[in-house]
Amino acid sequence: CGRRWCRFSGVTFCAAAQAFWWVNFRLPFGAVFAALGLLIGEWINRYVNFWGWTYFPISLVFPSALIVPAIWLDVILLLSGSYVITAIVGSLGWGLLFYPNNWPAIAAFHQATEQHGQLMTLADLIGFHFVRTSMPGIYPAWSSAARCAPS
Repeated sequence: CGRRWCRFSGVTFCAAAQAFWWVNFRLPFGAVFAALGLLIGEWINRYVNFWGWTYFPISLVFPSALIVPAIWLDVILLLSGSYVITAIVGSLGWGLLFYPNNWPAIAAFHQATEQHGQLMTLADLIGFHFVRTSMPGIYPAWSSAARCAPS
């Protein structure tokens, strides 16, 4: 999942799987099953695409931590038994737990280091050594005549 849209797409996918498992089997762990499936797919993607094609360090492209928010979603459904309460409280907890749940994975990158007489974190150093994997921005060509039209 991308960091910007993973919370939104993850909660909808997990909630849909949770509804299926709750309605058909009355089991409150559909969100965890869906999160495990998403994480397995993400690890396959990370390994094949980042390491297999470009030898980009696999430790720098870890997938988002989805298990703790999925457990939260399942626990809220189990305790309340209501889709409405699960939708409100569960999705609120999903969003609030998502960011601090990734802290243990990135905590080591905040260690200070000195490189060529300059003090920086390991995250900064990694950012200098490895190019980020993203699409370049495609912007429309603005003509200077449109901006500088006489009034």
